[in-house]
Amino acid sequence: MATMYKHHMETGSGWREVILAFADNDTALVEYDGRSMGNDPLRYRLHWHHDKFSDAYGVLRLRSLERYKSFDSNATIPVDLTTILLDGDTPDELPPLYSDISFEYIRLPRSEVWIADDPGLEDMRVMGDARWNDTFDLITFFHFSAAYLEGKLEGTDLGNLIPGLDKTKFAVISPEQSGLRDRIRKP
Repeated sequence: MATMYKHHMETGSGWREVILAFADNDTALVEYDGRSMGNDPLRYRLHWHHDKFSDAYGVLRLRSLERYKSFDSNATIPVDLTTILLDGDTPDELPPLYSDISFEYIRLPRSEVWIADDPGLEDMRVMGDARWNDTFDLITFFHFSAAYLEGKLEGTDLGNLIPGLDKTKFAVISPEQSGLRDRIRKP
């Protein structure tokens, strides 16, 4: 049975909702939906290889990426990662290094109160203009991407997804709460 987590942050200017599902094998899936004023909407499905080092710690390595055809459809289009990650400036001997995008995660022994990263968000929450999960059980951290660190992903959707997953706090949910495949968020 898959273990699922959800991150949800919403303000008056947009939201980000991310579902993270760990399968029983060595894979994980991320459903990413982010919309905010002044930015292009991001709606993607990311497939990961899951290296579990303990019950509390592991690494996710991006294996494939799909873009949703539209914001009111569950149909996706595969994205060729090599066209994004590798370019004419990439040395021929380094493609495996450049195609590695990974995140670490830490599962907490118990739920912790989620305090906003920005004190201004706490004020907005008190006023009813922002909301997010009250607690979190898992947090992800950007681990490595040579392409990202060298600026090769700047201006790309993939480059914008990486900071959207860094230091992301997730609350454990049931599969029924995930809404995968039957949830449609309209812009």
